[in-house]
Amino acid sequence: MGHNSKYADKAKSKAQKAHEIHWKFYDFINKKCGIKGLTEHEIDEQMVGWDLMEKIERYVKRNPQIKIVYVDDEMFSSSMLVLIPHPEMGVSVKFIPQNSNVKGQFFLYHNHLKNLMSELKHLEMSVYSEGSMSKSKFQKTENNK
Repeated sequence: MGHNSKYADKAKSKAQKAHEIHWKFYDFINKKCGIKGLTEHEIDEQMVGWDLMEKIERYVKRNPQIKIVYVDDEMFSSSMLVLIPHPEMGVSVKFIPQNSNVKGQFFLYHNHLKNLMSELKHLEMSVYSEGSMSKSKFQKTENNK
């Protein structure tokens, strides 16, 4: 029983660490930006507009592990993707449109596409540290295609 308890504690600690950056971002959105919701989805639905984008830009300057890639929303207004790493697990991508409540669509000009590809490559290297189990599983899957 003690062995399983130690394993569970280690797994819980690893999961908390993996999501720490993500939850700190949501604490910022909730407390400093005034966006409230019972669920992450409810908060995401309210994440729209230039004022919020400026607040997120300032937050990311203090939290450089999070990346921003600029895109256009469906109205072709400057908008952003916020890339939030979950170490050794993956990356959450949040779309913050400037002028549209449509969350399922954004437009990439060539420079947007190049920046997105560059940031994703950078995050791949930083999220999946050398020798991590997640990276080796990912590589195995990709190599088997």
